[in-house]
Amino acid sequence: MSNFKDWIIDETDGSNFLKNHTKIFMNYWGYDVPEDVSCMACHSPAVDIHHIKGRGMGSSDNKDHPTNLASLCRACHEKTESKKFNAFVYTKLLERIIDKVESDGRI
Repeated sequence: MSNFKDWIIDETDGSNFLKNHTKIFMNYWGYDVPEDVSCMACHSPAVDIHHIKGRGMGSSDNKDHPTNLASLCRACHEKTESKKFNAFVYTKLLERIIDKVESDGRI
């Protein structure tokens, strides 16, 4: 099995599938397999899709939107409890979105 943490295993038949927020991330960025995803903070292989604004933080905002999802390695994901590091990850995510929008010819 993959090192990527966002797999769900169906214990009835052993099949596996990605969590919804991970599928949204993968589709937005055009990834086929999670092993191709790198950490947005340090460029190591990512193992998690991090919610910049946590799902448990209230609000009616869509937490599973590409502007709220960042791929991270385990070491960087553990640092996101720091507001400063989380802001750094969010900045990297926004820079990457700007690059994508520019390359898609939308701006």
